[in-house]
Amino acid sequence: PPPLLEILPAKKHLQKLLFDFDSRLNYQKYLPILQSIYEKEPSILNILNAKKVKGSDLMIFRNILKEIRYKTHTKNKHLILLENSLIEYAAELGDNNAVAILAFDCIKKPDEWETGEVDRAKKLIRDLLLLKHPLTLKLSGDYEYEKNNDYNKAIDFYQDFLKIENNTYLASQVFQTLGILNFKLSNLNLAEHYLQKSIKFSTLDKISHAYYYLGVIHEDDPKLSRYYFEMSASQGFKESFKSLGFLELNYFQNINKAMEWFKLGVELGDISCLVGIFDCYMKLKDYDKALKIVTQLKSSPNTNNGDANANANANSELNTFFIARKESINNLN
Repeated sequence: PPPLLEILPAKKHLQKLLFDFDSRLNYQKYLPILQSIYEKEPSILNILNAKKVKGSDLMIFRNILKEIRYKTHTKNKHLILLENSLIEYAAELGDNNAVAILAFDCIKKPDEWETGEVDRAKKLIRDLLLLKHPLTLKLSGDYEYEKNNDYNKAIDFYQDFLKIENNTYLASQVFQTLGILNFKLSNLNLAEHYLQKSIKFSTLDKISHAYYYLGVIHEDDPKLSRYYFEMSASQGFKESFKSLGFLELNYFQNINKAMEWFKLGVELGDISCLVGIFDCYMKLKDYDKALKIVTQLKSSPNTNNGDANANANANSELNTFFIARKESINNLN
């Protein structure tokens, strides 16, 4: 692997992040610790104990690396391995957040672990739930929602989490998910309540989903809906571009603006935005370009990296397009 200093962000940037994360250790104290872990020196736990490093210290730097990866949209495999090592050693030092993360990684992919390890992970999760450990409650909600599709159990876990922690960044993620869950359950007033709470306790780049769903909830107020969609689109949330395009096209009658949004959505791989571009060309009576879009949609391959659900949705949207616009397409031909 390359030297650690070659792949770590600049010293000044890390110093600022350490300050923002309220780190107990400074850059100079972290560096030799990270070097030891990165280079897999023997007896690392002895080194950590000798330096009086806490599991929470390792988790802070792991979260900093995660934040950098999220904001830069880049993945360095060596830094990801370092992140994983930081979690593992933090767990060894007794950090419950690290223990919870590793336990859920285990039960999500049981085939990659021995039966005894999976059983141990489940026991650790049960023990942490008895302690009302906040991150374990949050991860339990995520597991029930994403893995088991059990909305009611997920909501129960999230509500228990909020009884302990309700004004942090992690709480904003829980509020956002509760908002989305209630939206799916058609509890729109409650959904809006939670989504607004999510916005209150987080930065825009972390809660683009919240703005998108608020835009959908307020579709009866086009100007307000457009504001929410624009906020979501500013963070690259793909579904927002389609919504903005059709809003500009069908309500505000601004074909050029609609075309801009649709083209941005196409760049992100949204087939619905190609449909929007077709509608724009039809309104402009530019039938040659409209016909080219039809040809493009007919030969449109699935580009969702093997995501079966995404491909099924894309195929469904294509079928809907050819049925709903059958007369227009026949006239073009």
